Amino acid sequence: MHRESLLNCFILLWSCAGFVYTSGATTLIADPRRHAPCSGTLSLACSFSAPEPPSHIYMSWVKETQPLCEATNEVVQHRGSEAQCHFDSKRLTLTVTLLQAGPQSQGAYTCKMRSDLGLNHTTTAVLPPAGCPGSFHHTSLENPAREQCLFYDVYPEAQVYWFSDSTNLTAFSTDNSSVRGASGLYNISSVLPTEGLPGDLSCRLSSHNFSRLIKTTSGPGPRLSFSTRPGLHWALLSAGLVQHSI
Repeated sequence: MHRESLLNCFILLWSCAGFVYTSGATTLIADPRRHAPCSGTLSLACSFSAPEPPSHIYMSWVKETQPLCEATNEVVQHRGSEAQCHFDSKRLTLTVTLLQAGPQSQGAYTCKMRSDLGLNHTTTAVLPPAGCPGSFHHTSLENPAREQCLFYDVYPEAQVYWFSDSTNLTAFSTDNSSVRGASGLYNISSVLPTEGLPGDLSCRLSSHNFSRLIKTTSGPGPRLSFSTRPGLHWALLSAGLVQHSI
């Protein structure tokens, strides 16, 4: 029994000494932070480096406490359908690609590594999108006369304001709604009764990331396009589209 205890202590000391010696020599490299896109894919890479090639390596990506994938040497296993992983054995890099990334993807993503040279981990913080202006649709309603502004796939949540020249008519708006979808993007709409109001009206979608001005003048509506850059005013006129930078 005494001999077995001594052997166990020896193995434990050898293992601990090896870990202390090699853990500082193993390095994981990953971006400290990334912004999620408004929609699409997002790839996070984690690279392992050491003074000598490992004979055995295990790497994984975890979101909070949810495993996404793992690679044992060159064999990759996925832990769900929301992400795909690729392991580059030459560069010792494990890359996870979020297939439907968006505002809902924000959080802490941890890359973990274990090998015969030691173990390590590093974290990439995925931040929400800087701003998603989304797309716009305007409708003129009748019986009674009303104007409706709808904004799709917006982030962060924003508010619709109504104006006639410099007069704020927002208090008269009705049917205001803001619905967050599974992707984390918002669909926002507002209706303004227009009976007795001048025809030159505008609706403005504003958040702390962007502001957009839409002129709802009568007449055939032109085609409309948007930039995804925050910090722009957009004016939709009956004759065409005018972009005003602020």
